[in-house]
Amino acid sequence: MYALLAQSRNDYTGLRESILKRGSEKFSINDHLVAVAVVISLFIWIAQSIIDTNYHKETHLIQELFFPYLPHLWPRLLFVSAIIAFGIFSQHMVKRSRLAEDALRESETRYRNFVEILKDIVFTIDTEGRFTYLNPQIEKVTGYRIEELLGRRFTDILSPSYQKTTLNKFTRAMAGENIPIYEVDMLSKAGEPVSMELNVRTIRDDEGTPIGRIGVARDITGRKKVEQALKESEEKFRVLAESSPTAIMLYQDNVWIYANPAAEKICGYSENELKKMHFWDIVHPDYRKLVQQRGESRQKGLATEQRYEFKILTKQGIETWVDLSGAQTMFEGRPASFPSSTSMTKSLRNRRSARVKRNTAPSWKV
Repeated sequence: MYALLAQSRNDYTGLRESILKRGSEKFSINDHLVAVAVVISLFIWIAQSIIDTNYHKETHLIQELFFPYLPHLWPRLLFVSAIIAFGIFSQHMVKRSRLAEDALRESETRYRNFVEILKDIVFTIDTEGRFTYLNPQIEKVTGYRIEELLGRRFTDILSPSYQKTTLNKFTRAMAGENIPIYEVDMLSKAGEPVSMELNVRTIRDDEGTPIGRIGVARDITGRKKVEQALKESEEKFRVLAESSPTAIMLYQDNVWIYANPAAEKICGYSENELKKMHFWDIVHPDYRKLVQQRGESRQKGLATEQRYEFKILTKQGIETWVDLSGAQTMFEGRPASFPSSTSMTKSLRNRRSARVKRNTAPSWKV
C-alpha cells in the first residue's frame, strides 16, 4: 500500500496500468508453455534420431524415430521428460504469478477507490518533505489542484506560524521518533487558514530505512470554531458571574463545583472550601432536609419548587436568610443544578425596623 501511495496520481493510473497490461500479454503467451515444451522435445527427439542414424550406419531413421535401441532410448526419454517437466512447472508458476498479480491489482483498485472517496486528506511525502501522492480531498479543502502540489514541500501550504515546528516534527520522525497526532493551520489557495489534525507515520523499505511519510489530515476548522465560541461564551459567563452582586453557584453529584465571589461573601467560605462540601452543608439544620430533597430532585430532572427562602449558617456561624432560585442545567454532559441567591438579612432587618417605627409612631387624636 505504501508503494502505491508513494507514486503520483498519474503514475498510479498510467504507468502501473501499463505494467499490468504488459504482464497480462506475457501471461497469454506463457499459458502454452507445456505445448512449447512438447514441441521442443519432439524436435530434439527427431534431431537425436537423425544424429544416431548417421552415427550408427546399421540403423534406419524410421527405426530410430519409433523403435530406437535401448541404449539410445533412455537418454532421450530422460532429456525429453526433463524438458516437459520444466514446461509444466514453468506454466504452473506463471499461473500462480498471474493470480497473485490479479489479486494485487484488485486490492489496489479497492484501496485506491477507498482512499479517493475519503473526506480526509491522504498524502505521502518523500525524504525531502515533497508531496508524492494526494487524494482528491485536498482539492476540496484547500482549493489547490493535485498537480499543483505534487513535488512541492509540505511546508509551502502551512501557515508561517506552523512551518518551523512542523518541519522539526518531520525531521525527528525521519530520525526514528514517534510523533503523536498534532494540529496545524494550512493555508488554502485563497489564503484562508484551515485547521487540520494530522496523523502521520514513517514509511520504511525492506531494510528498515525511512523512505518517506504517509499521513491522514482531517479538517477540524468547524470543530475549532465551536471550541472558540464555547471558550468565548465561558469567558462571558465568568465575567458576568464574577461581577454580579447575586450569588451564582453550580453543584453536581451533590457537591459544589463553582461559586462566584458574591457567593463566597454571603456564606464566608472560599470557592475551594465549598468544592469539598455538599450543597446542603451550609444550610441551617432547620432547613437542611428540605433543601437537600429539593436539590436532589432538581438534579434528577423532577419538578420541584424553583424559588424559596431558607436560612444558612456562614463560616462564622452567623444565621443568614437567603432567597434562592434554582434551575437545572448540563455540565460536561451530565445533569447539574444552577442556583442563584441573594442575602435577605439586610432586607429583613429593614422591614423589621420599618414595622417597629410604625408601631411606635405617636398617634394624634383630634
